[in-house]
Amino acid sequence: AKKLIISKFELVAILPETTKKTVDVVCKKAIDEGFPKVCVAPYFVGRAAHNLRESEVVPVTFVGFPLGAYISETKIYEAFAAIKAGAKELNVMANVSALLENDILDVQKEIESVIKAARAKNVKVCVVLESCLLSERDLAKAAKLFSKLEVDSVQTASGFSWEGSDEAKVAFLRSELDEKIKIKAAGGIRTAKKALALIKAGADYICSSAADAILEQAEEIDKKARRRRAQY
Repeated sequence: AKKLIISKFELVAILPETTKKTVDVVCKKAIDEGFPKVCVAPYFVGRAAHNLRESEVVPVTFVGFPLGAYISETKIYEAFAAIKAGAKELNVMANVSALLENDILDVQKEIESVIKAARAKNVKVCVVLESCLLSERDLAKAAKLFSKLEVDSVQTASGFSWEGSDEAKVAFLRSELDEKIKIKAAGGIRTAKKALALIKAGADYICSSAADAILEQAEEIDKKARRRRAQY
Protein backbone atom coordinates (compact mmCIF):
# COMPACT_ATOMS: atom_id res chain seq x y z
CA ALA A 1 0.00 0.00 0.00
CA LYS A 2 2.75 2.45 0.93
CA LYS A 3 4.76 1.90 -2.25
CA LEU A 4 1.64 2.28 -4.39
CA ILE A 5 0.54 5.49 -2.68
CA ILE A 6 4.01 7.08 -2.93
CA SER A 7 4.15 6.33 -6.66
CA LYS A 8 0.88 8.22 -7.16
CA PHE A 9 1.29 11.01 -4.62
CA GLU A 10 1.59 14.71 -5.43
CA LEU A 11 3.03 16.33 -2.33
CA VAL A 12 1.29 19.64 -1.60
CA ALA A 13 2.68 22.70 0.20
CA ILE A 14 0.14 25.44 -0.44
CA LEU A 15 -1.16 26.43 2.99
CA PRO A 16 -1.03 30.15 3.88
CA GLU A 17 1.64 29.48 6.51
CA THR A 18 4.00 27.79 4.03
CA THR A 19 7.58 29.10 4.20
CA LYS A 20 10.76 28.63 2.16
CA LYS A 21 11.87 26.06 4.72
CA THR A 22 8.59 24.16 4.24
CA VAL A 23 9.18 24.04 0.50
CA ASP A 24 12.77 22.88 0.96
CA VAL A 25 11.69 20.08 3.30
CA VAL A 26 8.91 18.91 0.98
CA CYS A 27 11.21 18.92 -2.05
CA LYS A 28 13.85 16.91 -0.18
CA LYS A 29 11.19 14.45 0.95
CA ALA A 30 10.01 13.98 -2.64
CA ILE A 31 13.55 13.32 -3.88
CA ASP A 32 14.54 11.02 -1.01
CA GLU A 33 11.35 8.96 -0.92
CA GLY A 34 10.42 8.82 -4.60
CA PHE A 35 7.33 11.02 -4.86
CA PRO A 36 6.64 12.02 -8.48
CA LYS A 37 5.39 15.62 -7.98
CA VAL A 38 5.48 18.59 -5.64
CA CYS A 39 2.86 21.34 -5.83
CA VAL A 40 3.65 24.76 -4.37
CA ALA A 41 2.19 28.26 -4.59
CA PRO A 42 3.42 30.43 -7.50
CA TYR A 43 5.50 32.50 -5.07
CA PHE A 44 7.61 29.40 -4.33
CA VAL A 45 7.71 27.70 -7.72
CA GLY A 46 11.14 29.07 -8.63
CA ARG A 47 12.55 27.73 -5.38
CA ALA A 48 10.92 24.34 -5.87
CA ALA A 49 12.16 24.14 -9.47
CA HIS A 50 15.69 24.91 -8.28
CA ASN A 51 15.50 22.31 -5.50
CA LEU A 52 14.24 19.65 -7.90
CA ARG A 53 16.42 20.54 -10.89
CA GLU A 54 18.60 17.41 -10.73
CA SER A 55 15.78 15.00 -9.94
CA GLU A 56 12.85 13.48 -11.82
CA VAL A 57 10.35 15.11 -9.45
CA VAL A 58 7.98 17.47 -11.28
CA PRO A 59 7.54 21.01 -9.86
CA VAL A 60 3.85 21.92 -10.06
CA THR A 61 2.06 25.18 -9.31
CA PHE A 62 -1.46 26.49 -9.69
CA VAL A 63 -3.16 29.13 -11.82
CA GLY A 64 -6.35 31.02 -10.94
CA PHE A 65 -6.51 29.32 -7.57
CA PRO A 66 -8.75 28.58 -5.75
CA LEU A 67 -11.88 30.10 -7.33
CA GLY A 68 -11.07 30.12 -11.03
CA ALA A 69 -13.48 32.98 -11.75
CA TYR A 70 -10.80 35.48 -12.66
CA ILE A 71 -10.27 37.52 -15.80
CA SER A 72 -8.80 35.21 -18.41
CA GLU A 73 -5.91 37.56 -19.16
CA THR A 74 -4.89 37.39 -15.51
CA LYS A 75 -4.80 33.59 -15.54
CA ILE A 76 -2.89 33.50 -18.82
CA TYR A 77 -0.30 35.92 -17.41
CA GLU A 78 -0.05 33.73 -14.29
CA ALA A 79 0.60 30.71 -16.51
CA PHE A 80 3.38 32.48 -18.43
CA ALA A 81 4.99 33.70 -15.18
CA ALA A 82 4.84 30.22 -13.60
CA ILE A 83 6.40 28.61 -16.67
CA LYS A 84 9.16 31.23 -16.71
CA ALA A 85 9.84 30.52 -13.02
CA GLY A 86 10.34 26.82 -13.73
CA ALA A 87 6.97 25.07 -13.34
CA LYS A 88 6.73 21.86 -15.36
CA GLU A 89 3.03 21.35 -14.69
CA LEU A 90 0.18 23.82 -14.16
CA ASN A 91 -2.90 23.06 -12.08
CA VAL A 92 -5.30 25.48 -13.75
CA MET A 93 -8.48 26.23 -11.83
CA ALA A 94 -11.44 26.02 -14.19
CA ASN A 95 -14.01 28.80 -14.08
CA VAL A 96 -16.64 26.77 -12.24
CA SER A 97 -19.07 29.68 -12.36
CA ALA A 98 -18.88 29.62 -16.16
CA LEU A 99 -19.38 25.84 -16.18
CA LEU A 100 -22.48 26.20 -13.99
CA GLU A 101 -23.80 28.90 -16.35
CA ASN A 102 -23.07 26.60 -19.32
CA ASP A 103 -20.67 29.21 -20.76
CA ILE A 104 -18.57 26.43 -22.24
CA LEU A 105 -17.00 28.63 -24.91
CA ASP A 106 -15.54 30.97 -22.28
CA VAL A 107 -13.97 28.02 -20.46
CA GLN A 108 -12.68 26.59 -23.72
CA LYS A 109 -10.99 29.80 -24.87
CA GLU A 110 -9.29 30.29 -21.52
CA ILE A 111 -7.96 26.75 -21.22
CA GLU A 112 -6.87 26.74 -24.87
CA SER A 113 -4.77 29.87 -24.25
CA VAL A 114 -3.07 28.29 -21.24
CA ILE A 115 -2.45 25.06 -23.14
CA LYS A 116 -0.87 27.00 -26.02
CA ALA A 117 1.53 28.75 -23.64
CA ALA A 118 2.34 25.53 -21.78
CA ARG A 119 2.87 23.26 -24.78
CA ALA A 120 5.34 25.74 -26.30
CA LYS A 121 7.58 25.03 -23.28
CA ASN A 122 6.73 21.32 -22.86
CA VAL A 123 4.74 22.03 -19.69
CA LYS A 124 1.76 19.88 -18.76
CA VAL A 125 -1.71 21.22 -17.98
CA CYS A 126 -4.08 19.87 -15.36
CA VAL A 127 -7.55 21.45 -15.14
CA VAL A 128 -8.99 21.64 -11.63
CA LEU A 129 -12.74 21.29 -11.05
CA GLU A 130 -14.91 21.47 -7.95
CA SER A 131 -16.72 18.20 -8.55
CA CYS A 132 -18.80 18.64 -5.39
CA LEU A 133 -20.44 21.72 -6.98
CA LEU A 134 -21.12 20.10 -10.34
CA SER A 135 -23.85 17.67 -11.32
CA GLU A 136 -23.05 14.59 -13.39
CA ARG A 137 -24.40 16.47 -16.40
CA ASP A 138 -21.99 19.35 -15.72
CA LEU A 139 -19.11 16.94 -15.17
CA ALA A 140 -19.90 15.12 -18.41
CA LYS A 141 -19.82 18.41 -20.35
CA ALA A 142 -16.53 19.37 -18.71
CA ALA A 143 -15.04 15.93 -19.43
CA LYS A 144 -16.10 16.17 -23.08
CA LEU A 145 -14.51 19.62 -23.40
CA PHE A 146 -11.25 18.69 -21.68
CA SER A 147 -10.98 15.51 -23.73
CA LYS A 148 -11.42 17.61 -26.88
CA LEU A 149 -8.70 20.02 -25.70
CA GLU A 150 -6.41 17.09 -24.84
CA VAL A 151 -5.47 18.36 -21.40
CA ASP A 152 -2.97 16.16 -19.58
CA SER A 153 -5.06 15.64 -16.46
CA VAL A 154 -8.17 16.70 -14.56
CA GLN A 155 -8.22 17.30 -10.80
CA THR A 156 -11.40 16.65 -8.85
CA ALA A 157 -11.21 19.53 -6.36
CA SER A 158 -9.13 22.47 -5.19
CA GLY A 159 -9.27 21.41 -1.55
CA PHE A 160 -10.75 24.79 -0.65
CA SER A 161 -14.44 24.03 -1.27
CA TRP A 162 -16.90 22.43 1.13
CA GLU A 163 -16.19 18.87 0.01
CA GLY A 164 -13.22 17.11 -1.49
CA SER A 165 -12.75 13.95 -3.48
CA ASP A 166 -15.46 11.35 -3.80
CA GLU A 167 -14.93 7.87 -5.24
CA ALA A 168 -18.16 8.00 -7.23
CA LYS A 169 -17.17 11.29 -8.91
CA VAL A 170 -13.71 9.93 -9.69
CA ALA A 171 -15.23 6.81 -11.25
CA PHE A 172 -17.69 8.92 -13.23
CA LEU A 173 -14.96 11.19 -14.55
CA ARG A 174 -12.89 8.15 -15.49
CA SER A 175 -15.81 6.85 -17.56
CA GLU A 176 -16.31 10.21 -19.32
CA LEU A 177 -12.74 11.38 -19.95
CA ASP A 178 -10.51 10.23 -22.79
CA GLU A 179 -8.45 7.31 -21.51
CA LYS A 180 -5.18 9.21 -22.07
CA ILE A 181 -6.17 11.92 -19.57
CA LYS A 182 -5.02 11.33 -16.01
CA ILE A 183 -7.16 12.03 -12.94
CA LYS A 184 -5.87 13.74 -9.82
CA ALA A 185 -7.94 13.28 -6.67
CA ALA A 186 -7.65 16.13 -4.17
CA GLY A 187 -9.42 17.65 -1.20
CA GLY A 188 -10.03 16.08 2.19
CA ILE A 189 -7.75 13.07 1.66
CA ARG A 190 -6.43 12.36 5.14
CA THR A 191 -6.25 8.56 5.40
CA ALA A 192 -4.56 5.73 3.53
CA LYS A 193 -7.92 3.98 3.27
CA LYS A 194 -9.38 6.97 1.42
CA ALA A 195 -6.33 7.30 -0.84
CA LEU A 196 -6.48 3.61 -1.79
CA ALA A 197 -10.24 3.80 -2.43
CA LEU A 198 -9.75 6.76 -4.78
CA ILE A 199 -6.95 4.95 -6.62
CA LYS A 200 -9.21 1.92 -7.00
CA ALA A 201 -11.97 4.20 -8.35
CA GLY A 202 -9.65 5.45 -11.08
CA ALA A 203 -7.44 8.20 -9.66
CA ASP A 204 -3.95 8.28 -11.16
CA TYR A 205 -2.63 10.75 -8.56
CA ILE A 206 -3.48 11.70 -5.00
CA CYS A 207 -2.92 15.31 -3.90
CA SER A 208 -2.76 15.99 -0.19
CA SER A 209 -0.86 17.89 2.48
CA ALA A 210 -1.30 14.95 4.88
CA ALA A 211 1.38 12.71 3.39
CA ASP A 212 3.01 11.74 6.69
CA ALA A 213 -0.22 10.53 8.30
CA ILE A 214 -1.36 8.73 5.14
CA LEU A 215 1.95 6.91 4.70
CA GLU A 216 2.11 5.95 8.37
CA GLN A 217 -1.32 4.34 8.00
CA ALA A 218 -0.27 2.68 4.73
CA GLU A 219 2.71 1.16 6.53
CA GLU A 220 0.36 -0.32 9.12
CA ILE A 221 -1.78 -1.78 6.32
CA ASP A 222 1.34 -3.38 4.84
CA LYS A 223 2.39 -4.79 8.24
CA LYS A 224 -1.03 -6.37 8.77
CA ALA A 225 -0.90 -7.88 5.27
CA ARG A 226 2.56 -9.35 5.98
CA ARG A 227 1.34 -10.83 9.28
CA ARG A 228 -1.65 -12.43 7.54
CA ARG A 229 0.59 -13.96 4.88
CA ALA A 230 2.95 -15.30 7.55
CA GLN A 231 0.07 -17.21 9.14
CA TYR A 232 -0.44 -19.33 6.03
